[in-house]
Amino acid sequence: MKQYKIVITPTAQKDIQTGRNWYEMQQSLLGDEFIDAIESAIKKYNPIPNCFQ
Repeated sequence: MKQYKIVITPTAQKDIQTGRNWYEMQQSLLGDEFIDAIESAIKKYNPIPNCFQ
């Protein structure tokens, strides 16, 4: 099976940080939950990269 690598561009990194900051302003530690959800999604879909084609 071909191995794929998920690349998060600098623009996406900025967007993620902006989202984290927004959630953190809504409620303490909510920004961390946002980051955890993103990391979880990446881990979940990394083994099946063609699932969205």
